Amino acid sequence: MIQFRTKKSLGQHFLQDKHIAHKIVSALSKEHQKIVEVGAGTRVLTELLVQQQELELYLVEVDLKLVSYLKQTYPLLQDRIIASDLLKLAFAPFCCGPVAILSNFAYNICSQIVLQVLEHR
Repeated sequence: MIQFRTKKSLGQHFLQDKHIAHKIVSALSKEHQKIVEVGAGTRVLTELLVQQQELELYLVEVDLKLVSYLKQTYPLLQDRIIASDLLKLAFAPFCCGPVAILSNFAYNICSQIVLQVLEHR
């Protein structure tokens, strides 16, 4: 895995513990075929999710350097890698049917994300 420096201005903190990543991914319900991973940048969760080919996976990343890295790493997901702040993203494409939104959310933004998701439910 490539190393990136965190950007405080983006509230970044990178999940590195693969055991925790496995716990997060294994907690997904089988009914969730559509997954939106927020802050996919360093791919710790993404690597586990792409192995499950039945998933409709979307990657949301605000850091353009990491977006470029994701697009190089996952060329088949080009159309599903979204360069955006989740709080500014239109949720309509994700809201038809069951969807799971997962991430290693920063505490300072978690409540805002939950409220945004509930608003578009």
